[in-house]
Parts: sequence; C-alpha cells; structure tokens
Amino acid sequence: MLYFKKYDTDFGGKLIALCDSELLGHRYSEGKVVIDLETYAGFYNGDLLNEEEAEKKFTKDDVHSANIVGRRSVAIFLKKGIISKEDVRTVGEVPFVHVYRILS
Repeated sequence: MLYFKKYDTDFGGKLIALCDSELLGHRYSEGKVVIDLETYAGFYNGDLLNEEEAEKKFTKDDVHSANIVGRRSVAIFLKKGIISKEDVRTVGEVPFVHVYRILS
C-alpha cells in the first residue's frame, strides 16, 4: 500500500506526495541526507491506496512537483515517464526522488 496526498499549487499544477506505507513513521539517514518520515508523516499521510489506484490519481501533466519515497512509489513515477532511473537517489537502501518543474 502507498500513502498518497495531493496539494494544489499556485502554478496550476499539483504537488504530489507518495510514500510506501511501511516507511511512514521512520527516519532514514546516510551522511548529511535525511528522510524524516516520522516528523513529517503528515505531509505524506493521505489516502492509503494500492499501486493501481495511486497510478490513476494523477497524470504526468498534473505534476508540478513531487516528493516520492519508496520502491513501489518510485516505480510508478518511472512507469509514467515523469522521472528516469538517473533521478533516483537512495538513503539506507530507500529510494526517493524530488521532482520540480521549471516554469517558463
């Protein structure tokens, strides 16, 4: 299962927060990089969905920015062509991606 939350932005797109459910409530760090899914659980804690349901919640054109954490969540963004494998980083074997669109 995945936690999915969508925020409206002032730029007409959406900020998507997507996180594998078992990661929420934990803190991961490696060097200076920290993913704190305990303190910031509320940012991700939205609808609890399976992968298929989460995939239907947004389109590539909807996404203005996104915070994606976890293997299954990242896989959805890869499948939709929003990110590439080169965009994915890991902290303690937990993959994550931050997406930001540059508006022209």
